[in-house]
Amino acid sequence: NQLATLLSYFDGYSHPLGPLVIHNGFIFGSLWNGLVFRVAIDGTGFTPLYAMSGTNELPHSLTLGDDGKLYGVTTYGGVLCDAYPGCGTIFRLNPVQPGDPNVQFETIYSFNNAVPTYKTNHPQRQLIYGSDGWLYGQTYSYVFRIDPNAAVPASTFEFVWQSGVGVSVSTIEGADGRLYVADYTATAGAGS
Repeated sequence: NQLATLLSYFDGYSHPLGPLVIHNGFIFGSLWNGLVFRVAIDGTGFTPLYAMSGTNELPHSLTLGDDGKLYGVTTYGGVLCDAYPGCGTIFRLNPVQPGDPNVQFETIYSFNNAVPTYKTNHPQRQLIYGSDGWLYGQTYSYVFRIDPNAAVPASTFEFVWQSGVGVSVSTIEGADGRLYVADYTATAGAGS
């Protein structure tokens, strides 16, 4: 197998996040300083699809949902909380093909949870699309879920697990349908 550099210039943006999404012959991804993009598999045709309102929103890797939409989180942005530039969001948009301007970017949930805000806000890493049709993700210390197919997805948001100290990697779903999370703790044997 050969590795190839498909694209090294992101039109003033930087820090691509992986994994990337391949859909209908194109690669979709996000850049750390606030851009969702599309590029052809051969590396040509870099196209910004949606620029966040501020480069401090910090989007994470995208996930392709069963409904054909791209989902992601921003660590910041949305509702202001504490000294941070927003508590974070869950968003979705259409993975449009060339010539289709109908991106339909939509924030489906804005974090603004109770104390301690650094544990219950600021989502991070990649969402997963569970076999039950719900999206799962994590903040620093909590795993959450949201039903993207609900008429009002925000009304279905809930925390489903709390870590001991912090979540260190993305939540995954096993073949048994259970969620697996890496929790780091200061006490040996106390992890989940």
